[in-house]
Amino acid sequence: KSLLFWTMRLLAGFSVILKGYLRGLFHGLNIIEGFTTLCSRDALIETLKCVGANIVLIIGSDKLLHRTILPLIRKYGCWIYGYDISNSHLLPKLIEPIAGFVFHSTWLFPIWILIYAAVNVPGYNQLASIAFKKQKNISNNTNNQNQNPRTSSPQEELYRNMFFFFLLVQKYSLQGLPNIGFGTLTIGFLGRSISFVFSMLIYSLSSFDYAWAIQGVPVARRHACIEQAWPYFLGFGTPITVLTFFLPFFVSLGLSSCLFPFPIFLAMNNITTVEEEFKSTAQYVPKLPIFEPSYNFTESFANSLTSFVFEKKKNQYRSSINIISQQKEQTQTSKSTKTAATNRKKLSPPQHLKDDINAALKSSSLSS
Repeated sequence: KSLLFWTMRLLAGFSVILKGYLRGLFHGLNIIEGFTTLCSRDALIETLKCVGANIVLIIGSDKLLHRTILPLIRKYGCWIYGYDISNSHLLPKLIEPIAGFVFHSTWLFPIWILIYAAVNVPGYNQLASIAFKKQKNISNNTNNQNQNPRTSSPQEELYRNMFFFFLLVQKYSLQGLPNIGFGTLTIGFLGRSISFVFSMLIYSLSSFDYAWAIQGVPVARRHACIEQAWPYFLGFGTPITVLTFFLPFFVSLGLSSCLFPFPIFLAMNNITTVEEEFKSTAQYVPKLPIFEPSYNFTESFANSLTSFVFEKKKNQYRSSINIISQQKEQTQTSKSTKTAATNRKKLSPPQHLKDDINAALKSSSLSS
């Protein structure tokens, strides 16, 4: 009976996992539903901004490096640097990585940060707001505060960006593990496999996070949903992961940024499905705490930053209190000095009485 019970439970759990994955995959591939939201003028403008900036500046810069700069270095290196390619092998191997590092550090990585902060994040927030209004049938002129989309505070945006930064660090740390092992079962293969699954969940979390933020869902609830209903989120993040995972680093970032408006639209339309998946998987599917390291790093960094800012503000407050007390003491000292001078003036006799007394003393001395 015990064996039969656990066999039926495993079969039920496998059925729930497969059903959730296929449901998420169907929702992630529902491009027609995404295009219905994209048909609006505001959504199309924001999407074209993100697509244009990422294609031209990120993917275009990466292609410029590998299709133009590095081939020119290979072709004209013997003339520029004065070495013979046929005889020297060390210098060409050093020049290309150095040129790539300089190009990435001075141009490609800074411009990616600038586009992410100035174009992608504001554009995605605007697209999520447009999708929310379209879903709720809210006009742009409505004044009902209960129906308008909630805007995230600067603290929430900072926390979200820190969390996704640590998620990317965790993903590429797994993806960059060395190939140590026997045959195909190496540490690198295992790390890349886990990173592939991790990428599915990251793209799903990123998509639904904008919908959750607009509706005011707490951060702990968001993490609980994705850790419990992970089969659905694996399916939802499969299409964009398959399209971007095997590409070079910056090409993958640029292409995922171009495609990301569609998952945002689809996540906003399927936000109620997540609650259903959360309830259906809670009984048969175990939690998958794969985001726990990044979450702990983010919490530690946020607490350290908060304590530092609080300590700095406390010191500023103390210094301002000291300045105010010193000013009060100086004011009281000046007031007491003025009061003493006024009292001395009041106690001393007037000048005409002094003159009469002096005149009387002179007359008495003369008469004597």
